[in-house]
Amino acid sequence: IIGIAPSPRWRQQTIHLGPSARLVLYTDGLIEAENESGEAFGQRRLLAILRNGGPETPLENILEAAETFSGKRAIDDVTLFVLARSE
Repeated sequence: IIGIAPSPRWRQQTIHLGPSARLVLYTDGLIEAENESGEAFGQRRLLAILRNGGPETPLENILEAAETFSGKRAIDDVTLFVLARSE
């Protein structure tokens, strides 16, 4: 969370993404989205989409799955960033 602590301690780190790797950043609104039974979308569903979906449109696949899961319930403040490395 940016701006919540007066003096946050940041650590710089470099990561190397291999071929076909993806970096997915999201806010809690995504995994906390609930269906009509009050069940949360959760990290397991997110990981399943990433593992089973094709590399072409992971962002659209994730958002569509969350919206389908939530049905008519509103999803609160979702920010999603997907960085995919091609070959």
